[in-house]
Amino acid sequence: MISMSREPSEVEIRKMTGVVFVLREAERLHALKPEQVVELRQFEEWLQCWNRAAKPQPPSVVCPRCGRKSFHPRDIAELYCGFCHEWHPGMKP
Repeated sequence: MISMSREPSEVEIRKMTGVVFVLREAERLHALKPEQVVELRQFEEWLQCWNRAAKPQPPSVVCPRCGRKSFHPRDIAELYCGFCHEWHPGMKP
């Protein structure tokens, strides 16, 4: 697991979030090796811990198929995943 000796600044968190977005796209295009996907998931978990500690999270839903989170109010109301382009009754907040 990743660790830092100090708490990252908000700017650093934004930059790391951008890196995660790029890596997710690489994963979607099947450009990552399986071990890289595992490392990406660990990094996402670590980053989410810092994000949660930094500010309260707005309401969201998590897609059971791709694991992505949506904060859009309509996606929450309709249990829709914009990444999969499907409605999932099994989505959870």
